[in-house]
Amino acid sequence: MSLTEKLIEEISSNPALGEKLRRLLENVVLESLVKEQQELNRNFQAMLESQGKIWEEIRDLRKETTELRKDLKELREDFNREITSLREEMHTETARLWEETKKLREDFNREITSLREEMHTETARLWEETKKLREDFNREITSLREEMHTETARLWEETKKLREDFNKMLMEIREMKEEGKKRDEKIDSLFKAMLNGFAEMSKFAGMSLEELSRNFLQNYLQGLGVLPKNASLRRKVLDSEEIDIFSENPLIVGEVTGHADSLTELDKLMRKAKLVRERFGAEPRKYLIVLTVAREVYPQIKRKAKEMGVELVIGRVVKRKE
Repeated sequence: MSLTEKLIEEISSNPALGEKLRRLLENVVLESLVKEQQELNRNFQAMLESQGKIWEEIRDLRKETTELRKDLKELREDFNREITSLREEMHTETARLWEETKKLREDFNREITSLREEMHTETARLWEETKKLREDFNREITSLREEMHTETARLWEETKKLREDFNKMLMEIREMKEEGKKRDEKIDSLFKAMLNGFAEMSKFAGMSLEELSRNFLQNYLQGLGVLPKNASLRRKVLDSEEIDIFSENPLIVGEVTGHADSLTELDKLMRKAKLVRERFGAEPRKYLIVLTVAREVYPQIKRKAKEMGVELVIGRVVKRKE
């Protein structure tokens, strides 16, 4: 049996207990209702107070709306007054501007008419001046053409004479070159013969190959005017390098050797020439004098000497020594 069934059975068997229980329940329910009623009253009172505030705010809002409408009405009236005033001012200013524009148009038309008349007069004067200039130009051109024709004929005649003189001078230069070539060939031949006969001459002359070559080159350069008569070629030691043939003014460097079967002697000369160039600040004349040169190296040493600006003097070309 459940607890509820037991409670009902107990109340049924004891009416007094049932009556007490009823009164107790009524008191509890009544007390609960009173509390709820009080809570409702408090809520209602709070709602009334809130509603009062709302109505107060509504009254304030209506008041503000009324004042805003009044301000808007005044603003509209001020706006209409300003617009009316601006329209009147704009109308007056527009009328003044139209009047000024009309005057400007009249002044513009007057100036344009005056400028057109001046331009027409000036253009007519310029055309007249241009016509005179054309006549003067044609006159000057005709005169210049006649003068140019005369001057050109004179210049052609002078050019013809200059050509004839130039041809004569060219012929003389060619003859001088031919004579100089023959002279150089004779000198080279003589120099080579001198070198070839050095072995036989040295025992009688008592001179070394270096001394003989230096004296002969000195006389040769003095004869050409390269070396002054009062100057001489000498031997010089520069920074432990022995230079066989040397002159400071004009700057000359030379190397003398009995035989060459490689480019060593040419390289030696170029090393000494570089030393002299660095010391005296100028490029020296370079001479390489060789008594005999190997046939196998002769073309190469001749080509290299020409490329390096070295004047090469060779006595004889012989077979390479075994």
